[in-house]
Amino acid sequence: MEGVAIMKVEELVRLFLKGLEKDQLEIRPGQANSLKFMNRVAPEFILGQLSKPVDRMLAKPTEG
Repeated sequence: MEGVAIMKVEELVRLFLKGLEKDQLEIRPGQANSLKFMNRVAPEFILGQLSKPVDRMLAKPTEG
């Protein structure tokens, strides 16, 4: 996907193990903390923003 920074598996595992060691109930890697906060502040706006790439993907004609 264009414009998307994908987290490397090694980094995800490192963050998971760090959260597990701290006995965290929720482990939110990457931008997940920001998204959770923004979802509480402006849920409709965030849903709309996160839906745009999916809407564009679904609107593309399929090759075949």
